Amino acid sequence: MSDSIFVGKISNSIMVGIVNKSLLNVTKDECICEMMKINVLLSGLNYFSTNETCQLFYSNNNSIIIEFNSNSDFMFINQSVISISTQPIVSLTTTSTTSSSSTTTTSSTTTSTTTITGNNLLMNPGGEDAVLSPWIVGGSSNPQLDNGSFDLGWNPRTGLYQFSGHIGSLGTLTQTVAIVGTNRSITTSQIDAGNLTVGLLFWSRSFPQGNNDGAEVILYFLNAFNSTLSNATSPEQTSASNWTSYSNSYLIPVGTRSIQYQMRFIRHIGGNLDSYIDDNFMSIY
Repeated sequence: MSDSIFVGKISNSIMVGIVNKSLLNVTKDECICEMMKINVLLSGLNYFSTNETCQLFYSNNNSIIIEFNSNSDFMFINQSVISISTQPIVSLTTTSTTSSSSTTTTSSTTTSTTTITGNNLLMNPGGEDAVLSPWIVGGSSNPQLDNGSFDLGWNPRTGLYQFSGHIGSLGTLTQTVAIVGTNRSITTSQIDAGNLTVGLLFWSRSFPQGNNDGAEVILYFLNAFNSTLSNATSPEQTSASNWTSYSNSYLIPVGTRSIQYQMRFIRHIGGNLDSYIDDNFMSIY
């Protein structure tokens, strides 16, 4: 007589939460064996087949959130009935390429509890186009796309790429989004009525080294002449090890015609700038 353990699986999805352990260059079966070692209410894993990496979650909660992520699987063992909520799929299509980004509608382990909904207005929000374009590089550190090789084992939150601060004291990646035009449902009269809101969400983490390097996002609100009307800055994020999300929303100033979304990487120690950003999201509602 033998005992059996049933493992649940949800394809093309990942669990959203704090990662307890990451494994590199492992098979799915090896990751499942590691998951079975912990006796909690729910043990789960995200397995990314494209780079053979695994994220392990150990939780005593009976409610979890998952989101769409292609070429990945969420697998779990639960010792009780659990509630699974699914986040919406967010897709972005341009004339030259199509990229997809998934995002949570609520932030996790963050100082903000703002709900962010709608379509992502950013192109290449997580670097999954394998190029930096249309992000414009600024600052002394020359931020780069990274696949987990800059700080070995510090892999992207989702997909194959993340944005890395690289080497230097300060680096920026900036994208300007025209919010009025033929491809937008937003009109100048809506903006100038002062009732529209922009929401942002991004994920960041830093390599732990005492005084951790930081990451933040600044939104610049530009008028028709590309002059800055005002700006909004997130708090600097210096969370080590685990990916942490920050989200917030801001009223769009009257006269705004485009918004600059700028990632900023800030060094606090050493020569390398060891902070990372992934899965940027901006919407208007």
